[in-house]
Amino acid sequence: MAEDKLTLPSGPITVEQGVDAQGRRVTRVGEPEPASTVKGKVQPNQQQKPGPIGNTLMLVVPKTSPNLSGSGKMPADTPETTKEQQAKDQAARLKALAKRANVANASKEEVDAILEELAQEHEAVAALDAANDPFKPGYDVGLGSQTASNEATLGGIGAQAQRLSMPHLPFGERALATLEGAAGMMGGGRAGAAGRAAAGSNRAAKLRALKQKVNPKPKTAEPTPPQPPGGHVKGPKKKGPCDHLRRGDGKGPYRGGAHSETSKPRNDGKDSHHAPADDSSPLPRKDGPTVQMDPTDHKNTTSNGSGRDAVLYREKIEGLIAQGKWRDAMAEEVKDIRRVAREAGNPKKYNEAIKEMLAYYKCLASHGLPAK
Repeated sequence: MAEDKLTLPSGPITVEQGVDAQGRRVTRVGEPEPASTVKGKVQPNQQQKPGPIGNTLMLVVPKTSPNLSGSGKMPADTPETTKEQQAKDQAARLKALAKRANVANASKEEVDAILEELAQEHEAVAALDAANDPFKPGYDVGLGSQTASNEATLGGIGAQAQRLSMPHLPFGERALATLEGAAGMMGGGRAGAAGRAAAGSNRAAKLRALKQKVNPKPKTAEPTPPQPPGGHVKGPKKKGPCDHLRRGDGKGPYRGGAHSETSKPRNDGKDSHHAPADDSSPLPRKDGPTVQMDPTDHKNTTSNGSGRDAVLYREKIEGLIAQGKWRDAMAEEVKDIRRVAREAGNPKKYNEAIKEMLAYYKCLASHGLPAK
């Protein structure tokens, strides 16, 4: 029998192989020998000892303290620089700001305050990003990780702030705010710290613009000119070029012209219907083209009310005016008034008032009708 030894993890064993009396091949395996109780040691060599992250080259890791073997706790993440501490302080502020933004509704003043704080936080994270470029020496990994996290949080709060601002925006601005929010106006970052810093500064500017739309500053009153003795200004009151058309002089029961005149006399049982709607027009409310209508008919005009169809209609009219298409906007309004009259059973009911309103509108247009 030939004898051989094999070394297994459990220890060395003896293996015998041979042929028995009948000519058959036989293999016998012995019991494993006891393993040595002496622990192996690494033989010394000339290699450099491992550093803080071993011998791995080009590896960037956050600066954290070692985790104790067998511990289930996360290693401590203590800020090592002033800027890291600033980023962690910002994260704490954002938690509180997120709670304020996550409400069902908010007043103009609260939305105004949230938007301003968001703008300040975007500027703060932009400043930290600008000072921490990953492609330059001295990049702070802990700071970069925290600012990226803060930018993501800012994106979520920004989306909430957009939602809160919507009820306080004028018609037309709502669609714009929605598109800017969908495009990621508040979201976090472009690739690279420099790109994120520029994006943060840009978002801060947009937030302040949105804040101004939500809660505009009151216009300062123009100084009152000095009055002559007796308290009256000499000379006749200055008239506008279209004043003679502010109230039509037809014979029918309904007048057309400017709202300041078609809304008179009060309590006459008629409504003064703006065409275009006051919310959609750049004209002062008193100067807007209008027709007198029965209250029931006025209620049935498409632009009346706060429903979804009314809001979309007013935004459509405002969009036409913003493009300088006053004629198209007026055509839509006239068509709508005639539809209401037709449904009321008298298609010609407001024809005379419409004619008077259009005469006033054409006069305004000939003298430089403003566009939004």
